[in-house]
Amino acid sequence: MSTTHPIAILIEHDLSASEFLTESLTGAGFGVIEAADGEDGLRIIEQDRSGIDVALAQATMPGIGGREISAVLAQYRPELPVLLMPEDLAGIYPRNPELLVAELRASMERAAELTRKLVRACETLPHILTETRRLRAESADLLAAARAIRARRTLPACPLCASSRVSSILYGSDRMNRRDDLAAGRVVLGSAVRAVGAPAWHCRDCEHRWPA
Repeated sequence: MSTTHPIAILIEHDLSASEFLTESLTGAGFGVIEAADGEDGLRIIEQDRSGIDVALAQATMPGIGGREISAVLAQYRPELPVLLMPEDLAGIYPRNPELLVAELRASMERAAELTRKLVRACETLPHILTETRRLRAESADLLAAARAIRARRTLPACPLCASSRVSSILYGSDRMNRRDDLAAGRVVLGSAVRAVGAPAWHCRDCEHRWPA
């Protein structure tokens, strides 16, 4: 967007209103491209080679009005801000042309800020994706390391058969949250409530159970 002489396309079917608006905008430092109706305005925007910065259109006009123009541009030219002028144009802007200029510049600044945010997002997206992948990889490594430590922890030998194929006995309401350990034989299920003196270890060879 130009910072010295922004260009506005003025889409207005009323000749007297168009003359007033053009005078107000050029006096405020805008370059103005005039379009007599909505079809003409969209054609000019589609063929734009001069770098239009903002579109100014009356909300309702014969044929294609400002609301339709705004909807089309929101889909196909979302970076181009559109200021819809009210139907009672003669009762608002002629008494306060500064309001028109201020609203136009505010629309342009909102569009520019959105563009800056999109650019920053595009610039940081690869970094975010890389960090996300790295953190996921580290989390997987940490989880694998924790499982390896748990698998290597020293287990008591069975006091009856001296087997080292020993599993801890799980009690409580979260017993089914350890499906991986259950499948690997690292744990076996006990009751939902652990009684005093309940066994802590289970021998997978002789089925003996004993307390900690």
